[in-house]
Formats: sequence, structure tokens, C-alpha cells
Amino acid sequence: MAEQIALTAKGMGFYSIWCKIFKQHQAVVAELRYVLRGTHFVLDSEGNRTARPDGII
Repeated sequence: MAEQIALTAKGMGFYSIWCKIFKQHQAVVAELRYVLRGTHFVLDSEGNRTARPDGII
């Protein structure tokens, strides 16, 4: 199911929303990261994206 969720996310967009919704489901998060390679993905303890040093989100 995690793979299907990730493929749906890839087709729909809104990457950060998918990550926020499934932050408690590590299998889905891992699949999102795999399917959407190259997307910056670091979350803080509350599930919010963090900025890269010297990077732009």
C-alpha cells in the first residue's frame, strides 16, 4: 500500500502535504523518498520541513 500511496503522490504533486499526512507511517515516508528522489526531505520533530543550510525551499 505504501508504494501505491507514493505513486499517487508522484502523479498528484503536493509532496510536502503527503509527507505531513503520513509522517507517522515510516513505510510510506520511505516510499515517498524513494519514488520522489532528489526532493529535499528533512523534517523536524513536529513533521515540518527544515531549510538546508544556505538552501532555498
